[in-house]
Amino acid sequence: MVGRDGETLHEVRAAHDDQKRSFLFALFPRTGGRTFEPETDEDYLRLGSLLGRCHAVGAKGQAPDRLRCDPHATTAVYVQELLSDGLVHPKWRDDFAVVCEETLQLITPLFADVPHQRIHGDCHRGNIIDRPGEGLVLIDFDDMMVGPAVQDLWLILPGLLKDARRELHVVLEGYSQFASLDPRTLGLIEPLRFMRMIYFLAWRARQRNDFWFRESFPDWGNEAFWITEIEDLRTQRGVIAEALDAV
Repeated sequence: MVGRDGETLHEVRAAHDDQKRSFLFALFPRTGGRTFEPETDEDYLRLGSLLGRCHAVGAKGQAPDRLRCDPHATTAVYVQELLSDGLVHPKWRDDFAVVCEETLQLITPLFADVPHQRIHGDCHRGNIIDRPGEGLVLIDFDDMMVGPAVQDLWLILPGLLKDARRELHVVLEGYSQFASLDPRTLGLIEPLRFMRMIYFLAWRARQRNDFWFRESFPDWGNEAFWITEIEDLRTQRGVIAEALDAV
């Protein structure tokens, strides 16, 4: 919403931890909507068009202060955070470190010379709503980042790339009406899935001391938890290796 001064971004100064700090904020009209679950080709075509429009705008500017979606810049940092904070169960710490190191070595070269631009960064279906009379709308840009455009596309697919090629084809049909995508970057989909798995572990770990988190996820971080997580990471590493072997 535009304020009296004609600006859309506002600033408030407040005391925090005995220090004066500035907080930037924006206001938007409160409007309703419903979650959007794609079922038909037309639904996926609409999703592709939405992301194409978003990326066409994103490509017009820079975001130097935002995270860069890259194995070295983000994922490796998250892995080190999990290991250095002693969050991984001691019995499985080495297994976690090995699967992460091996997978990062496998996927890092794939990101060389890949075009990066401003993207949503967290474009799962829960962040897409359908407003009657208005169409699809992207919400929750908190995790907006700089990265390969395909990062936003794979999150809306119903499963692994090998099982969702038809849906991807339709998404790309809608996307191409507004933006172009380097087809070579489709090979990043499964590596990006691995990176998101690591990101989600680190994101949850940062909330582990919150009361609501302990109440909602009492088993987070125990031995059984890490056994399951490491097995999932190994499975995803296998998916990536299989895809690379098929190239």
